Amino acid sequence: MARSGYLCRGHFLLSSILILSLSVTTLPSNTRDRTAWMQQARWGVMNHYLADWIARRDGTSMSVEKWNELIDNFDVEGLAQQLESVGAGYYLITIGQNSGYYLSPNATYNKYVGIQPSKCSRRDLVADLHEALQERRIRLVVYLPSGGPRLRSHCGRGASVAEGRL
Repeated sequence: MARSGYLCRGHFLLSSILILSLSVTTLPSNTRDRTAWMQQARWGVMNHYLADWIARRDGTSMSVEKWNELIDNFDVEGLAQQLESVGAGYYLITIGQNSGYYLSPNATYNKYVGIQPSKCSRRDLVADLHEALQERRIRLVVYLPSGGPRLRSHCGRGASVAEGRL
């Protein structure tokens, strides 16, 4: 098995972070209502699936072609089966973070950033994860930091965290 496919073939739970639910008793009642499901779920799994981390781990550089290959080969059903088998109540995954690579298409982002070819994946991994997890009554939580890509080379023409333009 190729090293780049390591996370795509059944090792998510070994490399993921266990997330424990926290008590929500001190939150306002409307917040408790919206977050009660997390306490009821008891625990879940979080995974940072990030292009720059994968490239650094593998000692390679990332490209749009390689990113799309990784996303296209992400074993959604295998992950969903693992999560179900261990009783995880939710799964949290990053949509992207700092590198400009994202695991879901986003035409609006592409319009403003102007990177060609797009670093947003062709496959909508978020939608595929939602579908597979929903069948098993496992909640999907997606995470995206509020800042954009950290380096101008990742930003294209339209955004730059370093310059304060988002």
